[in-house]
Amino acid sequence: MTSGKPIKSVVRALDIIETVAAEPSEVKLADLARKMNLKPPTLHQFLRTLVSKGWLEANGKPSRYRLGQEPLRLLHRESRRMFKRHAGEILLRLEELYPAATFTLGEVSGGEVYIQLRVSPVNPGNVEENTRRTLHPYGSATPILFQAMWTEEERELYNWNHPFWENGGAEIWKSIENFENYLEKVRHQGYVWLELEGEKIIKIAVPVVSASGHIQAALGTSAPVRELSGESKRNELLCAMRQSAGELSEL
Repeated sequence: MTSGKPIKSVVRALDIIETVAAEPSEVKLADLARKMNLKPPTLHQFLRTLVSKGWLEANGKPSRYRLGQEPLRLLHRESRRMFKRHAGEILLRLEELYPAATFTLGEVSGGEVYIQLRVSPVNPGNVEENTRRTLHPYGSATPILFQAMWTEEERELYNWNHPFWENGGAEIWKSIENFENYLEKVRHQGYVWLELEGEKIIKIAVPVVSASGHIQAALGTSAPVRELSGESKRNELLCAMRQSAGELSEL
């Protein structure tokens, strides 16, 4: 990195942002100028630029200043980057333990459930990102988990886009009552364990929850039945997934 003197205008702009952010409430131009030992006209030029770029917000007349949305957006993007990186590491760790299984991280965007991260035996040791793969709403573990954990309003939107009778729900569950009973079971046990007739794979999904307790993502897997013969192997896989989801929930 090239050494040199910092650019004074950039340093001053950052100092203004830090000073405004440290205030317990909105601050007036005159008060801010006094704290920063700047002439009001000079400070006003900085403030106008910072407001235009979203770093600060101005309210009322005379204007009072507070932190804008841009720092929060940057923080959110960095948090998302760290979350996805750690999730990818977890998927690779699970793959090492169960190389015949596929592991995924599912999230919701625009009312639809997508696979954001994926590792599979087809491409071992690599994390596929932003696959935007959608899943069967009634035959895949991850969408079923979200439906069990969502609020009524969230479920209504999803069901509107994926009607039970038009999207294969009846073929799998025979009736809405059977499906609703299974969702209640999922809410009680805290995970999806799906072994559908005619399929030779086991599908599992466990929730990643936010600090408020709301589901924010799902850790999922589909594993060949032959690889999970015996109760102990199945319990070990479920335990590993729940522990991994707990790690992500703490981020």
